[in-house]
Amino acid sequence: MQTFTDIPQIELLQWLARGTLKQNLLRAIRLSAWLRSLYGEGQDSVLLDNGFTFADWRNAFFTSTHPKGEAIPELHDPNCDCAKTTANWLFDSNTGLSEREWKRSLLAHNVVSNLDEIL
Repeated sequence: MQTFTDIPQIELLQWLARGTLKQNLLRAIRLSAWLRSLYGEGQDSVLLDNGFTFADWRNAFFTSTHPKGEAIPELHDPNCDCAKTTANWLFDSNTGLSEREWKRSLLAHNVVSNLDEIL
């Protein structure tokens, strides 16, 4: 089985954005994290059986205290993956990305005026 080993560099995020990265940056970062959880290795991946459902993935990805509805939950558990900041998803030991270099690369492609707020 092939694994997803790509890290969220600007080129991958641009592809995942399916449009302008400036408008879809958070969506692209979220998709990258989901791909690593489904098809990655190590800490980022979740163990699922073949033929899993969204509910199976949700239950493996988030903590047991994560709400089951569709609405974005309030902070309910600081250890739940939904409590991670965008910066946590991008600049952890699993990606190995340098925040400074990543920001420089992004700003070379797009002008994102509120980047620090997004991260």
